[in-house]
Amino acid sequence: MGARRPRLLDTPSEACEATEIEALMGLFAILPWVVLLATLAWMIVRIRRRLRIWWVPLVTGALPPASLFLSMLLTPP
Repeated sequence: MGARRPRLLDTPSEACEATEIEALMGLFAILPWVVLLATLAWMIVRIRRRLRIWWVPLVTGALPPASLFLSMLLTPP
Protein backbone atom coordinates (compact mmCIF):
# COMPACT_ATOMS: atom_id res chain seq x y z
CA MET A 1 0.00 0.00 0.00
CA GLY A 2 2.70 2.54 0.91
CA ALA A 3 2.30 6.13 1.94
CA ARG A 4 -0.74 8.00 0.82
CA ARG A 5 0.04 10.48 -1.93
CA PRO A 6 -1.34 13.95 -1.14
CA ARG A 7 -4.19 15.08 -3.30
CA LEU A 8 -4.11 18.39 -5.11
CA LEU A 9 -6.47 20.07 -2.62
CA ASP A 10 -4.60 18.96 0.53
CA THR A 11 -2.26 21.94 0.41
CA PRO A 12 -2.15 24.73 3.00
CA SER A 13 -3.31 27.21 0.36
CA GLU A 14 -6.76 25.62 0.56
CA ALA A 15 -7.31 27.11 4.02
CA CYS A 16 -10.18 29.34 2.88
CA GLU A 17 -13.40 27.82 1.62
CA ALA A 18 -15.69 29.48 -0.88
CA THR A 19 -18.33 30.21 1.77
CA GLU A 20 -15.78 31.97 3.96
CA ILE A 21 -14.63 34.09 1.03
CA GLU A 22 -18.23 35.02 0.15
CA ALA A 23 -18.92 36.00 3.76
CA LEU A 24 -15.86 38.24 3.84
CA MET A 25 -16.80 39.83 0.53
CA GLY A 26 -20.22 40.66 1.95
CA LEU A 27 -18.61 42.16 5.04
CA PHE A 28 -16.26 44.29 2.97
CA ALA A 29 -19.19 45.49 0.87
CA ILE A 30 -21.20 46.60 3.91
CA LEU A 31 -18.42 47.87 6.18
CA PRO A 32 -17.72 51.21 4.39
CA TRP A 33 -21.39 52.15 4.61
CA VAL A 34 -21.50 51.28 8.31
CA VAL A 35 -18.44 53.44 8.94
CA LEU A 36 -19.98 56.31 6.97
CA LEU A 37 -23.27 56.19 8.86
CA ALA A 38 -21.51 55.91 12.22
CA THR A 39 -19.33 58.90 11.34
CA LEU A 40 -22.33 60.99 10.35
CA ALA A 41 -24.12 60.13 13.59
CA TRP A 42 -20.99 60.90 15.60
CA MET A 43 -20.58 64.27 13.84
CA ILE A 44 -24.22 65.21 14.45
CA VAL A 45 -23.87 64.41 18.16
CA ARG A 46 -20.69 66.46 18.38
CA ILE A 47 -22.31 69.39 16.53
CA ARG A 48 -25.29 69.32 18.90
CA ARG A 49 -22.95 69.33 21.90
CA ARG A 50 -21.00 72.23 20.29
CA LEU A 51 -17.72 70.32 20.23
CA ARG A 52 -15.01 70.50 17.60
CA ILE A 53 -15.49 68.09 14.70
CA TRP A 54 -12.61 68.91 12.36
CA TRP A 55 -10.72 65.73 13.31
CA VAL A 56 -13.63 63.29 12.82
CA PRO A 57 -13.26 63.08 9.00
CA LEU A 58 -9.50 62.60 9.45
CA VAL A 59 -10.03 59.63 11.75
CA THR A 60 -12.69 58.23 9.43
CA GLY A 61 -10.34 58.55 6.46
CA ALA A 62 -7.61 56.71 8.36
CA LEU A 63 -9.81 53.74 9.27
CA PRO A 64 -9.89 51.94 5.87
CA PRO A 65 -6.08 51.92 5.37
CA ALA A 66 -5.60 50.93 9.00
CA SER A 67 -8.04 48.03 8.69
CA LEU A 68 -6.37 46.93 5.44
CA PHE A 69 -2.94 46.99 7.09
CA LEU A 70 -4.25 45.09 10.11
CA SER A 71 -5.88 42.44 7.93
CA MET A 72 -2.63 42.03 5.99
CA LEU A 73 -0.78 41.47 9.26
CA LEU A 74 -3.28 38.96 10.59
CA THR A 75 -3.78 36.97 7.38
CA PRO A 76 -1.34 34.09 7.01
CA PRO A 77 0.68 34.08 3.78
